[in-house]
Amino acid sequence: MEKKKTTTKKKNSKAVQALQKNEKQYTYLFVGVFLLLFLYFGYQLFFVPDSIFAKLQRTSTTIAVEPKEEFVDLNMVSTSSELVTLTEDNILSDEEGEHSTPYAIHIKNNTDTVLPYRIILKEDLVMKNRCGCEDNYFSHIRYQVNQKTKSFEDGSNLVLEGELESREEKEIIVYLWFEENLSSEKDIHFHGQFILES
Repeated sequence: MEKKKTTTKKKNSKAVQALQKNEKQYTYLFVGVFLLLFLYFGYQLFFVPDSIFAKLQRTSTTIAVEPKEEFVDLNMVSTSSELVTLTEDNILSDEEGEHSTPYAIHIKNNTDTVLPYRIILKEDLVMKNRCGCEDNYFSHIRYQVNQKTKSFEDGSNLVLEGELESREEKEIIVYLWFEENLSSEKDIHFHGQFILES
């Protein structure tokens, strides 16, 4: 019995010695693998807009929106935010704005016919009054939708228009930010909502 214990101890001590001998290599290997995984997931999350990780990030904050009576046939199923809020932190270059956290809007055609749609960004006057914002920064907003970057300088609040086929559902990704030449010295706010028009 004692011989068996001694043999087992010797085997265990050899295994421990082998591990200790290669401890540095194992440490470097584990740290290297962890670092590569960290960089891969970080890149997918922040720089690949259509990656599964970015979609998970967007849809995790999705809030259901009740269909309004006038949009029985065509409705906004959900949006990643009921309220759009921009502050001086959102004064960005176009390159930065196009990689900021997007808004995801889901729309659906509930009929058997093709329906036109318009998505607009409307200023939320109730929130503006609560916040005490005085200036209107709407004309300084830049946005990207369908890989095209635009602004609301012409006074239009149209984000996107198009048609939905019968029973079609669509996810529309919108990036919003303030133009970079806007002064950040003031307390800058914009409050709005995405509205679906048919």
